[in-house]
Amino acid sequence: MFIEELDKITEDYDLYLGYAYKICDCEIEKYDLLNDTYLKLHDGLLKYPNRKLSKRFIFLTMRSVFIDKLRKETKWNYTDLDSIRELEQDKFTEDRLTSRTKLNEALSQLKFVDREILLRTEEKSLRIVAKQLQCNHVTIFNRKKEALIKLKKKWQNGKQ
Repeated sequence: MFIEELDKITEDYDLYLGYAYKICDCEIEKYDLLNDTYLKLHDGLLKYPNRKLSKRFIFLTMRSVFIDKLRKETKWNYTDLDSIRELEQDKFTEDRLTSRTKLNEALSQLKFVDREILLRTEEKSLRIVAKQLQCNHVTIFNRKKEALIKLKKKWQNGKQ
């Protein structure tokens, strides 16, 4: 029963991919959302093996997965992050040069996507970057926050 239900939902992959895009409004994130939904449905079917999966139930599960992800992302507090612009406001000193070198090293240790989002959003608005990447500007905003956290960790590891 359980395996047949999972096989049945994978037949409508394109439909559920459309649902995911409608919910998250991002060409890149829709695949992650659909995979997370499959995992959630899998866990649910393990608990309740006789459950029938309707399209409505799958859509509601997908929406709840997306909302849970947003809630987890908004719990972070970013007030203690050092801004890249603060480095540029200092006078040209040896400290500033050292800081820029460490910043460049930290940026080079980031993944390509994180580095590109940070650099592009410094040059352009979130909406312009989102349009170029065919995503929602909220997705770019959240990715930028995640990238800043990673950059901060790399920065702190470089200072030690």
